[in-house]
Amino acid sequence: MTLEGTQAAIDAMQDDHQLKIQVHWARETANGAPNLVTELTVGRPDLVDTLQQQVRRTGYFEWHSWARKDTLSPGSWTISLTYPDGQPLPCGHQAQPCRFTIDVG
Repeated sequence: MTLEGTQAAIDAMQDDHQLKIQVHWARETANGAPNLVTELTVGRPDLVDTLQQQVRRTGYFEWHSWARKDTLSPGSWTISLTYPDGQPLPCGHQAQPCRFTIDVG
């Protein structure tokens, strides 16, 4: 996935030295499979200046990342992205909460 960060993301990286995003994996039907959370780190302290320059030039920076699970039980899973405080991460031009479904066979 490609995440776009603005000046607010740069500020968070400078203040906290790490910007975290959580990927939530929730089973759509209850079968005993636990919900899972993967934490992603966006940016690094040594890249703040480079990312800041991109924000000045284009208004945002791009950060490429991924989240992977090797063993998901079969069925439908909903994947959503949030900030650590649970606030949904906005996706796309309409800034809808990042949420999608996958089917595991």
